[in-house]
Amino acid sequence: MTKLLREASSFTLIVLSLLIVATTSRAQDATENKNSSNVISGTVSTRDGGTLPNARVSVGQVTGGVANRGQVLRLDSSGHFETQPLEPGLYWVSVFAPGYISENTQTPPPTPWYRPGDTVSLSLTKAGVITGAVKNANGDPFVTIPVRAIMVKNKDGKPLQFSSSYRDGMTDDRGIYRLYGLPAGTYVVSAGGPSRYGFYAGGTTAAYETYVPTYAPSATRDGAIEIVLNNGDEVTADVQFREEHGHVISGTITGARMSEFGAQTYGVGISLFDVRNRIDVGNGFANPTNNSSFALYGVPDGEYELFASQGSNTGDSIMSPAKQIKLQGADVSGISLALAAPGSIEGRIVLENDPKAACGKHKTEALLEAMVYARRDSPEQSKTAVGNDVPSVYRNSARPATLDAKGSFAIKNLQPGSYRVDPREPASGWFLKSITLGPAARPVSIVRDGVTLKNGERTSGIIVTISEGASQLVGRITLSEGQSLASNVRVYLVPFEREAADNLLRFFEALPEPNGKFTIDYIAPGKYFIIARAAEENEYGTPKPIRFDTAFRSKILQDASASKKEVVFKPCEQTLDYQLPLTVSTSPQ
Repeated sequence: MTKLLREASSFTLIVLSLLIVATTSRAQDATENKNSSNVISGTVSTRDGGTLPNARVSVGQVTGGVANRGQVLRLDSSGHFETQPLEPGLYWVSVFAPGYISENTQTPPPTPWYRPGDTVSLSLTKAGVITGAVKNANGDPFVTIPVRAIMVKNKDGKPLQFSSSYRDGMTDDRGIYRLYGLPAGTYVVSAGGPSRYGFYAGGTTAAYETYVPTYAPSATRDGAIEIVLNNGDEVTADVQFREEHGHVISGTITGARMSEFGAQTYGVGISLFDVRNRIDVGNGFANPTNNSSFALYGVPDGEYELFASQGSNTGDSIMSPAKQIKLQGADVSGISLALAAPGSIEGRIVLENDPKAACGKHKTEALLEAMVYARRDSPEQSKTAVGNDVPSVYRNSARPATLDAKGSFAIKNLQPGSYRVDPREPASGWFLKSITLGPAARPVSIVRDGVTLKNGERTSGIIVTISEGASQLVGRITLSEGQSLASNVRVYLVPFEREAADNLLRFFEALPEPNGKFTIDYIAPGKYFIIARAAEENEYGTPKPIRFDTAFRSKILQDASASKKEVVFKPCEQTLDYQLPLTVSTSPQ
């Protein structure tokens, strides 16, 4: 379930698992030459400019033609690395150094994909540590009891949409635990509790499976102390274990797949999610060859979502709807979870070359460097809406798809609900022109209306047109006396023409660097209003995206029109050193 939580957050399921070690900055398309155009190179350093001799850089392929094996690279004495020659395509780059984490603080984080020829700068900082002892009321230690560090607020003190278990460990023979590599934020620490993947596979840890979690210092979740952790901190949090037995949730799975020739399926995973505290609390397993029964132990009173999923070696998965369960003083048994096939979205990308605006970079590899996301959005879901019983961790989620040699894509394993099709351009010089479904005479605007899916439903025939001739804007936000640049400030580009107000592809946003510098790329030629102002945030502190939030988009249009700051882009035009004043919002909040 921890893996599921990380996959379902505000970024794509693949994207969120890679970003824990993502970079803090990204070079624009590097100048290509015969020596560097087919490799990715860069440097790794600490905040103070030091080197990390034990760091390792990993590079792996996301898209491309001929598959490349991943590369693990050592650094030279100056912190530099360089890959072996790479095939065309997109790659992820990550760095690992024990006890260190990425210094990236952007929300959302920058796109982590790179192309051969790119230069990467990776910066790491010393992570935090939480340590302590787990003992009983008599002071006797608990040996090999599982311990979790659960982040409940980000580094700015804002609640997370889903609390995340950033590090699981267990105590040693003295009852001491040490959880390291923790990013800055606010945490609670728990010991024992229901089974989770990686624990209770046998041995002494299973002895603690039937106990409810005890939170430091010696409390239920409501009484847990919150630990504020900064980068480089080491904080002690002892736990006096309560030794209180919990309840049992049990049942059976229906609809599980059995392995067939050439297509191996896996066991069924069971996930239990605490609705009030918004965190996974337990995981189980059901074997399709053995009645597909399951049981979760040590569950405290509370309100939960229970769901099941099953994957296969082909990448296809099936999942059950979420079952709502309330525990109050007794076990719950006889639950039936029915697995069902998910939906899919299929289509293709069409590239429009323009001899008069020949600025699209990486032309020969363009289709290998494009991606398409399906983003599920359910801000106000009624009881009768399609997908209202989808597990919470998937209600606002994203899944990516890469393209084949002909530009076709298939986004699979989509839960019921409404989706936005969100393509990524292959490189500078290309812009997203349109996303349609159906014949040219009566096209459906997927950009405006999205795609609604039911279980097992397949939507095909989507055409994504990406055209050559995009513009680029590089500038800096200027501040008046007494002004400061807050972390939630964004630069917004909105269409000048009233009739384009409903064309979401004419809206752009950028997160400036701390010094005020910003870059907006992949801009469709035309006339725009531009404004720098604070973004509105949802209840979890995440900025609302201008393309996908109608009310917020209207406010930005109003403020940008009132500011009368206009900018015109011709095909392939690059505007550098643009000066943009910070604006205070005048629209109703």
